Amino acid sequence: MPDIIDNQTQKLTDHVCQILQQTESVKFAVGYFFVTGLQELKQEFSHLNKIQLLIGNQTNQQTIDALMQQEQQPERVKKIIGKRQTPREKQRIATETQAKIRAALAVPPLTDSTENLFELIQQWLDSGKLEVRVYTKEKFHAKAYLFSYKEGFYGKGIGIVGSSNLTVSGLKNNTELNVLVHGDDNFAQLNHWFERLWADALPFSQALMQAIQTSWASKIYTPWDIYLKTLYKLVEERLEYAASNIIHWDSKLPPLTRFQQVAVDQGLKILRDHQGVFISDVVGLGKTFIGIGLLKHLQRTGFKHQVIICPNALEKDWRDNANEYEVFAEIIPLSKLSITDSPLKRIKYADVVLIDESHHFRNANSQRYAVVEEFLRGKTVILLTATPRNNSAWDLYNQIRLFQDDATPSLNLDTYDNLKKYFQAVDKLEQQARELEISAEKTDCLNKARHKIEQLLQQVLIRRRRNHINKYYPDETINGKPIKFPTRQLQRLDYNIDDTYNNLYDDIRHHIAKLHYARYSIGLYVKEALRGEKKWANLARAGRSLRGIMRVLLLKRFESSVVAFRNTVTKMLKMHNLFLKILQQGYIVADAKLLEKLEDADGNLDFESVQDGKYSQEDFYLEDLERDLRDDMAQLSEILNMVTEITPAQDDKLQSLLYQLQQAPLATEKVIIFTQYSDTARYLYEQIKADNLAVIDSKTKNKMQLLQLFSPRSNNYQLNKNETELRLIIATDVFSEGLNLQDAAAVINYDLHWNPVRLIQRVGRIDRIGSEHDTIYIYNFFPETALDEGLGLRELLRRRIQEIHDTIGEDEKILDEKERLNEADMYSIYNNEDASTEDQEICFDMNEAEMFIRNLRDNDKATFERIRQLPDGIRAAKSSHINGTFVFCGVENRYKRLYLLDELGKIISSSPAEILPLLQCKADTPTHPLPNGHNKRVEPARRLFEEHLNKIIQSLKHPEITPEQNYIINKFNEWRDDLLTTENQRNLINHLISVISQPLPSYVLTELRALKRKKIAGSELVEKIDKLVYHFELEKPKPNLSTFPITKIYCSESLWKPNSKI
Repeated sequence: MPDIIDNQTQKLTDHVCQILQQTESVKFAVGYFFVTGLQELKQEFSHLNKIQLLIGNQTNQQTIDALMQQEQQPERVKKIIGKRQTPREKQRIATETQAKIRAALAVPPLTDSTENLFELIQQWLDSGKLEVRVYTKEKFHAKAYLFSYKEGFYGKGIGIVGSSNLTVSGLKNNTELNVLVHGDDNFAQLNHWFERLWADALPFSQALMQAIQTSWASKIYTPWDIYLKTLYKLVEERLEYAASNIIHWDSKLPPLTRFQQVAVDQGLKILRDHQGVFISDVVGLGKTFIGIGLLKHLQRTGFKHQVIICPNALEKDWRDNANEYEVFAEIIPLSKLSITDSPLKRIKYADVVLIDESHHFRNANSQRYAVVEEFLRGKTVILLTATPRNNSAWDLYNQIRLFQDDATPSLNLDTYDNLKKYFQAVDKLEQQARELEISAEKTDCLNKARHKIEQLLQQVLIRRRRNHINKYYPDETINGKPIKFPTRQLQRLDYNIDDTYNNLYDDIRHHIAKLHYARYSIGLYVKEALRGEKKWANLARAGRSLRGIMRVLLLKRFESSVVAFRNTVTKMLKMHNLFLKILQQGYIVADAKLLEKLEDADGNLDFESVQDGKYSQEDFYLEDLERDLRDDMAQLSEILNMVTEITPAQDDKLQSLLYQLQQAPLATEKVIIFTQYSDTARYLYEQIKADNLAVIDSKTKNKMQLLQLFSPRSNNYQLNKNETELRLIIATDVFSEGLNLQDAAAVINYDLHWNPVRLIQRVGRIDRIGSEHDTIYIYNFFPETALDEGLGLRELLRRRIQEIHDTIGEDEKILDEKERLNEADMYSIYNNEDASTEDQEICFDMNEAEMFIRNLRDNDKATFERIRQLPDGIRAAKSSHINGTFVFCGVENRYKRLYLLDELGKIISSSPAEILPLLQCKADTPTHPLPNGHNKRVEPARRLFEEHLNKIIQSLKHPEITPEQNYIINKFNEWRDDLLTTENQRNLINHLISVISQPLPSYVLTELRALKRKKIAGSELVEKIDKLVYHFELEKPKPNLSTFPITKIYCSESLWKPNSKI
């Protein structure tokens, strides 16, 4: 065979195997060693008497190389190398080498063949056949393979020297250069060289034996080990960041509890990684203080220009907090964001923006969203909200968009290259589920949608619940007092809506169902020939939406109170009369405000005062419009006649409330009565007639004063001598967000709930940290009819929901999500279940996993350290209610994925929320023998994970080009091919095309869209794009997306049903 071995024409492994047939012992010296490198040689090694393996170590080598190359200080280099010869340093290097080899032992594939190899190596080490040492001096870069021939064979031996390490790649895959060294004299010199280094090296056989004995292949671990290893690897990066990060506390900081400090720590890591974070602890756990903690830390670390955006009702609280804790921030109430001259436009510099009650920005179509979205570009964003999602996944998307761009997100979007596409996939699954009857398919759609939301939110959301605080912080105190959470007691208050409406409930409901809502949907009466035009299509779409809103408004006010309903019908009739009056004058006006402007104080019409919003009757089916309008007016008149004479004494709902307020505990406790409508609030205020009562709605000027009089203790307010403490408050939802009202013990919800989000906010006003009540009371009014007597709740609720559907009809599909029915939560609320009022799961709770491991670290250091040191690839088996194989795959600090596979290797689930409960166990959970074929069942998970990673790489490398980008690229290509274009211009165009072809932020796409709309081309287009590239810094180098680090299998577990075969 040729003497030159390059792994192309000649494979090193072939040469070695051939030489080993005449060899009795070997001495190998290599810089890098992977045990799996012996896989290629194990059969030929079987007859050897002795194997000596000398391996190198590169600990601190970068330091030495840097000194030699950059500082050129050889004496200092010698000094550093000298230090490495101390016993302590040698031992440290040996320990690090052992750790590296332990990690290498877990490199996939984890097969039966590899397991057999590990067993064989143990036998060789145990018998002394294999001896290993590690060289700890200067960098060990040489590779030499020495073969001592059997007695009687010609010559003493032969050597191979060159570049190949003892790895699979070095032996046959990499392009290498090695040479055979012949001759006894050469062999003797090589042998002398090896023995000299061997004498200076540290014994390592025992360390290698220990590494193999604790590896995945040599020991079956316990289910408890698998469970803890899985939790630890899921939250490892969070813990490492917490250990390395020093939070800058100072004296001007709120008295944060331990769980609030942890949230600050977690929030800082998320902000570092993704530039935005949700602080979404359930209501009452002190999100404001967590927000202040984040602002103070950022302020101390360079983020000095800060802005706080909050609801109007919380502006004073934030100003007080900012003053007390020296948070130097501009504070802007929500109401000012909707005006043309927004204060944000005057703020030149801002590093970080905190938005309190950020769910107000779940609608991207609002003016305030547009103002804030533009302002937040490139800034660090902190979102405080207990209810980030109402019903729709788009609620979350729109808030995440405040700190993440569609095309260039930092989030792991699985195989999607675009944030919007990710949510479109979620929405599609949820839409499919809504259209299906209760079935396995419906459940599967919901689970897949939930899993996608879990995967996303666990990266940016911090959410703890009361049971989390009780479990992990049982001894936590505030101002020296133990934290306690009141018990919630829910009670449904049934009333007869038939009696309330003088036994005309069904008649009124049927009249409501007959309404055309013609005045609100004039776009539906546009002539057929015009409907394709954008102007009329938009009017029709707006009309359908407004019709649905009016139906909901009328229906909700109908249930809320007689007065709210009567006032609404009266106003609707007035506007219908005015619309008809204008119609008869030859005009059609859709906007209610414009209608009112047209009529002066004497009832005359002034068409000249309004230029916009008027439509010509020629464009409409006028006869149909007028017919439906008159029919609506007739229905509304009938309804008004039915409700005009109903008195408070006949109002069964009101009388039920008055009776309940006289009973314990409401007769003595502080009570908040919530209603959605100010008409109802004022009506109740007039009828209750108590001295210590106040009403609060959007028009109330002294809200904060009334807040302090109602809940002075929780707001640190001392009453003046002439002030009287309030016991009862009637309020609309302007009083339901962010306020501290925990002096109160009861909340009464006067209106029927379609959706629990508002209820969560309301109850959170009194169920907060610092409440001194053992029990808080939540009362929910529920309407019944005479025909409902004797029915169970599910049937009662089914009837009410069906009545709503009958009235709203198809319009429910176009309603805003917050107006849609949430039937499951409605049942929970009115069945007196607490689940819907607070601890709604948004996603798998990574915070829970982190706290479990944190507690282990702080309170059981020995177990924590043992789990941290567990090798990758470990296996176990436990009984379960299903048959399957759990596998945890990942690439360090990037992507991690759990798999649950069936017997055929198909995915059952990859959702942590579904898989972790299957792994959950105790320290004494029995360990079962590992079933035959376990390794074979693990391998498909690795392949699935690597396929998944390849999809991610492809989605990042080949993003979808938008129409705007295509337009620019096409115009550039046209101009580049023009004969008059110079070489320099072509070079610039090529460069700009490469930049524009990348994924671009939405704000850049907006600029490109404007250029396309204006049909900019030629040199002007090049000039404008060049400026955009510079202005938005689009030439920044992108990370290499061609490969990922090596795939790891962290652990696996066989799950099996007792008495079943797997």
